[in-house]
Amino acid sequence: MKSPFTYSTFFKPKQFRIIFGVYLLTVIIEAFLQPYLTPLTEITPKVNLTLFVLHILVIAGVMFSTISYYVAQSIQAKQKESDRLKELDTLKTRFYTNITHEFRTPLTVIMGMADQIAEHPDKWLDKGPKKITEQSQSLLYLINQMMDLSKLEAGAMSVNLNQGDIIAYLKYLVESFQGIAESKHINLHFTSEMNEFYMDYDADKLMHIMTNLLSNALKFTPDDGDVLVSVGLDNKDGAQDILQISVKDTGIGVPADQLSHVFERFYQAENNAGLSSSGSGLGLSLTKQLVNLLNGDISVNSTPGKGTEFTVRFTITKTSPLVKDHGLSGIKPAFVKFPSGSEKANIPEMFKGIQDEELPLLLIVEDNKDVVEFLVSLLENNFNVRVAVNGKEGLEKALLFVPDIIVSDVMMPEMDGFELLEKLKNDMSTSHIPVVLLTARADFDSKIIGLKKGADAYLAKPFNKIELFAILNNLMGNRKKMQQKLAGFPVSGSPDSLAPIKPELSFLQKIHDIVGANMQDANFDIQQLCNNIGMSRSQLYRKFKALTNQSLGKFIRRMRLDKAKHLMEVQGLNVSEAAYDSGFKNLSHFSYIFKEEFGYSPSEIT
Repeated sequence: MKSPFTYSTFFKPKQFRIIFGVYLLTVIIEAFLQPYLTPLTEITPKVNLTLFVLHILVIAGVMFSTISYYVAQSIQAKQKESDRLKELDTLKTRFYTNITHEFRTPLTVIMGMADQIAEHPDKWLDKGPKKITEQSQSLLYLINQMMDLSKLEAGAMSVNLNQGDIIAYLKYLVESFQGIAESKHINLHFTSEMNEFYMDYDADKLMHIMTNLLSNALKFTPDDGDVLVSVGLDNKDGAQDILQISVKDTGIGVPADQLSHVFERFYQAENNAGLSSSGSGLGLSLTKQLVNLLNGDISVNSTPGKGTEFTVRFTITKTSPLVKDHGLSGIKPAFVKFPSGSEKANIPEMFKGIQDEELPLLLIVEDNKDVVEFLVSLLENNFNVRVAVNGKEGLEKALLFVPDIIVSDVMMPEMDGFELLEKLKNDMSTSHIPVVLLTARADFDSKIIGLKKGADAYLAKPFNKIELFAILNNLMGNRKKMQQKLAGFPVSGSPDSLAPIKPELSFLQKIHDIVGANMQDANFDIQQLCNNIGMSRSQLYRKFKALTNQSLGKFIRRMRLDKAKHLMEVQGLNVSEAAYDSGFKNLSHFSYIFKEEFGYSPSEIT
């Protein structure tokens, strides 16, 4: 008889218990029948002993393998659970990071506006409280989302169905987002197969569902894109008993390997299309749970680079009390406002132009219009301020204007602050510009990433304006020290002392070598230098001025004069020979500027 342990790894626990019971019963019966059983004559005591030993060995081996199997299974299960907990911990960490980001940005405006009202009531008393109220509503929206999820998980959220015209209700909800869509230059459409349709629905929860779906669509759709909300009836078993709501956009889409996770709490799809992915990671999870609470279902289809479509389906019933206003009175202004607080900044024209040419040029790169306005109000008296509303525009303006300093957010559409920083530091025309990352991403890892990529300072929102000015003043002071060192190029000193300005020294050396190689060419001018070095005239002028605090033309003239002086003093050339070999055509002009530079005429040397 085979031991039942040999089957233990091939059966479910219940089946194994039955087989083991049969085995035990067989052994007991065999024991009772032992006196009545006559062994076969061919089974000698020696054979019997051998079989007994083999039987025990088989049982022991099977028991050992069984125990080993279950121990291995237990270890594997614990490892899977550990991996699951680690993944959950990672998601929670990302969630809390994003939550703090979502809180910090409105808090920056709230605290900043409060300070501005206190210090400048004549300027901010009218519009400051309004901005504080708007940002407070954004915070309230986020808090309500978190509370709603807790209620759903605890089974404490009730359904309040009323019967009304759901088409009128949905149309009103969509129209409430038209202003947001227009500010982002997005075409928002609403279509319906029916002019009106009465059914049961929970107005409050449907508002939350549509708000999250529309906010998501608008956030991830670039300028001049489209968002379409369509409503229709779907046949099921030949009867029109399903209402289908579709929210389709022409945004960045979601990669196929991430699509199954979009409704998971804390989860945020990563994208490489440059649009901001900031957010709490709660919206779609809350949406799915609300849809499920209403006995509906939600699905998503997406094509990366083309767009995403969310489809919500509700079973149609008409048993609830009829409401006259279709639930419109329950719409709360705080919820129909774009909840992310990151709508495209509409910067007043006065922020885009140069106010004072004598002040240092500061570029603000920030996508939240209220934060932009607050920063401008702080800095406009000390800096000539320009503004870019995302990383891509920030890079374009940095290359165009070559500012003296840049203050940039991190989480932005088009190009985030880290990518912007990397591109600035790797571009010859902007590598010298000090960059302050002013961001709601205050976690340690983000700070280390920013500093490793070359950020000169990392300041978390909400910030103290005294600290911001201290950082800006220190950076401008460091620039003056650098200018003092580089003004007398070539610069001498120990390698350690020159290490902080090594890239700038390399840049000046390149200019020095190009001018030196063309010294005898009297027609060699600044435009030819720009062509050789690969920068525009304005870029080269501003960078050279920022590094040395002198004009490029004066630097080239000094190089020519130093060359002429060397030719006369060391090689014994006369004035005209030295002048022509140094690229001067006019001897009288050469003599005039030589004396102006050195305090004596060239003829006194020879």
